[in-house]
Order: sequence, then structure tokens, then C-alpha cells
Amino acid sequence: MLGVGGLYADDMVDDANRTLALRLDSIWSIGVGVEWQWTPERTVSATVSYLGIGDAPVTTPSIPGLGAVTGEYTSRDMIQIEIGVTFGGGN
Repeated sequence: MLGVGGLYADDMVDDANRTLALRLDSIWSIGVGVEWQWTPERTVSATVSYLGIGDAPVTTPSIPGLGAVTGEYTSRDMIQIEIGVTFGGGN
């Protein structure tokens, strides 16, 4: 068996309203998975997924005497790998 999937979640907070406590940004992912019936009693599966998360820029209101805090993430990408073996006939 071969499977392909993906997802997209829009940022829940506009850049202008983002705070240090709520750094949510858009998320997208794509992945592929395979499953192979090795023997009648064993199944082997593997998946690889890539997850990209936006840079989540933030600018706080100015703090008297200190100024504003500004910044953004430079890289928040992730790769997930999963490998599994199922034992048993399932009868």
C-alpha cells in the first residue's frame, strides 16, 4: 500500500496582532507512507513527513525606556520519520 497526504492550517493570528505569548503562524505538511505485507504474520510500514511552520514575526508595543521587542523565527521546519512492524495474523 502507498499513501500520500498533506495539510494546511492558516495562521490564526494576523501578523499585526501576534504577541510573544501567542506566536501562532501558518502550518503546512506533506508526507508519504508505505505498508508492505512481509509475511502473512508480519506487516512493515514506514512514513516520512515534512512540516513547515511560518516565521511568526512579532512586534510588541514599545516599553518606555527600552523600546519594542521585534523578531521572527528563521527556521522551524521539521521532518518526521516513523517505522513500524506489526506481528500477528489478525485472524
